[in-house]
Amino acid sequence: MKKFRPQPGFTVLAHKLALDPNAAADRRLYSHGGAARAAYNWAGRLRHCCVVAAEGRAVLRHS
Repeated sequence: MKKFRPQPGFTVLAHKLALDPNAAADRRLYSHGGAARAAYNWAGRLRHCCVVAAEGRAVLRHS
């Protein structure tokens, strides 16, 4: 992998932060994480089905 090198004259600045949510915000954060995981799994299944179909194999459906 190519290592990042800033252009001459540019400065790289980084910030580190931490979240300290209250109970309501914590529930919403977990909810968004669950939705992201569901979308990731859906995309993975879609890709798998496309690869299998391109290879001419039967796609097995799971409920």
